[in-house]
Amino acid sequence: MNKTLIPVYPSCLSTLAHNDVTLCEVYEKIRNDEVLRQRTLNYRKAVEAKLPAKQLKQLKAEQFPMMVPAARFSQGRDMEHLEGYTCLCQCDLDHIAPDLMEEAKRRIRQLPFV
Repeated sequence: MNKTLIPVYPSCLSTLAHNDVTLCEVYEKIRNDEVLRQRTLNYRKAVEAKLPAKQLKQLKAEQFPMMVPAARFSQGRDMEHLEGYTCLCQCDLDHIAPDLMEEAKRRIRQLPFV
């Protein structure tokens, strides 16, 4: 798992230029990168200030890197340029209530392909 390379684009708007990084590198960046931390804090403040959804979406698309864990592309991020699959899947658990998280983890672990 530590050797699987995942393409990470500078933003959601980027389609060509990307860096290939390991999951460990992604984790380290999320935990320790000060620029990313400040952008996250600014985004949370924008959410709290109830900025319009369209503005929040644009802010997120421009300010945050985007990883594509499931597939690798050669010359653009579309099916025409698909090189192959990584056998990884991204799952967003942000909106699961804290009291349901352990049950969600248990159910995910029961899936035969996890």
